[in-house]
Amino acid sequence: MALERYIFCQVYVAFWFKTMEKLYQSFWSMKGRCNNITNRSYNNYGGRGIKCFWKSFEEFVNDMGESYKIHAKKFGENNTTLDRIDGNSHYCKENCRWATRKVQANNRRNNHLITFNKETKTISQWADDIGMKRTNLKNRINNLDWSIEEALTKPIRFKS
Repeated sequence: MALERYIFCQVYVAFWFKTMEKLYQSFWSMKGRCNNITNRSYNNYGGRGIKCFWKSFEEFVNDMGESYKIHAKKFGENNTTLDRIDGNSHYCKENCRWATRKVQANNRRNNHLITFNKETKTISQWADDIGMKRTNLKNRINNLDWSIEEALTKPIRFKS
């Protein structure tokens, strides 16, 4: 029984350190993007006025630690990234969440947004919805000059 408890404690401690390491890395990466003018991403964050409102790592963990554990358990640690809900606003509890890489990719400033039937989505999101590759939908719109309606509603032809 003591050995089982010892092994459980070792596994728990290893999990805790791994979680803290990922949170620590996310925290300092965020701080660097906002505050360090030599950071390669500074121009897209601090250079645009994006600030980090967490004053310490402890504040960050208190606000984001539990939601990180939940997200990482569901989607995996490698698919758990810190995301700002409003990409033009600051890093703070109210504007941050843990998201998958796919969700984060659809939340970028440079995405091509398409509005159809009063619904606005990225090309990737529309392609997923209609069961088409993103590149094929993009080709219909950009190279074939199809209307948005035609590109989204015309059936996909499969070669036989």
